[in-house]
Amino acid sequence: MHRLAGRFSYANVMSTVAVFLALGGVTWAATRLPRNSVGVTQLRKNSVTGAKVRNGSLTSSDLMKGTLKAGPAGALGPAGIKGEKGDAGAQGATGPSDAYTARRSGSPLMDVTTSFAAVVTTPTLPAGSYTLAARANVIGGGGVKNALICSLENDAAQNFNVASGDLFPLSMASTQTLTAAGTVSLQCNKSAGTPTIAQATIIATRVGTLTGG
Repeated sequence: MHRLAGRFSYANVMSTVAVFLALGGVTWAATRLPRNSVGVTQLRKNSVTGAKVRNGSLTSSDLMKGTLKAGPAGALGPAGIKGEKGDAGAQGATGPSDAYTARRSGSPLMDVTTSFAAVVTTPTLPAGSYTLAARANVIGGGGVKNALICSLENDAAQNFNVASGDLFPLSMASTQTLTAAGTVSLQCNKSAGTPTIAQATIIATRVGTLTGG
């Protein structure tokens, strides 16, 4: 014991204690770093690599813009189930219609001939579908039978007789679809007698659709 004590000096003891404290301090610093004590300034450039980042720990907001590229478009998915039929909408407002009319005065009287001639004619009508109505006052000539045939476009010709001196109120209706602008007329001729026509009127009313035969 006296031999071992004689080999130690004050300098040897103090140097040994200093080494022990130095090693112990490094170990404490390495294992007891305060929370959030390592930041950008403590990290060397490129020291954090992909291998050191835990999978799934980063989101798109953590990455530089443009780093994540859009993948290819996926296959078209199956069509969805057809939805239920919706409720019927409210009835719309009635659309506008245009009426075109023309009149013939009673003076002078029109002599009806043996050839079809226009009694009254509409103004020029735009292409479209129309309902037609026409009226005329037909007067029978004196002393003989007066036989006439009148027609309003697609309406079947109307045959009628007028006694001498009588007035016959002719009334006809029809429909017409014009593929181009044109006019429509009430036409009459005679097969006997000397009939004349006084006042006459024709009206063409444009409609959206003609339905039926």
